[in-house]
Amino acid sequence: MKLRFTGDAKAEIHEARGFYAGTPARAGFNAELRRAAALLRERPLAGKPTGRVAREFVLPGPYSLIYHIDHDTVVVSAVAHHRRDPTYWHGQYGQEP
Repeated sequence: MKLRFTGDAKAEIHEARGFYAGTPARAGFNAELRRAAALLRERPLAGKPTGRVAREFVLPGPYSLIYHIDHDTVVVSAVAHHRRDPTYWHGQYGQEP
């Protein structure tokens, strides 16, 4: 299965990498992101359902990947920090917070 990050998700990755810049945590974040992407390509249902369409895959540390499956592609729409409003991404899926 293919995997794609939306523009919003890419921006959140960039923000997280900026926060971790110059620290060993940046390499750990990158490694966990790669590991999660590989796992979701192989097992797209690995995340828990979080509504009608979206699923959540929790990364080690303060982030989760919010995604849905579109035919043969896992589409990651948010790299959500756990301290951020946990419903900010709901509008992308037509869900009410």
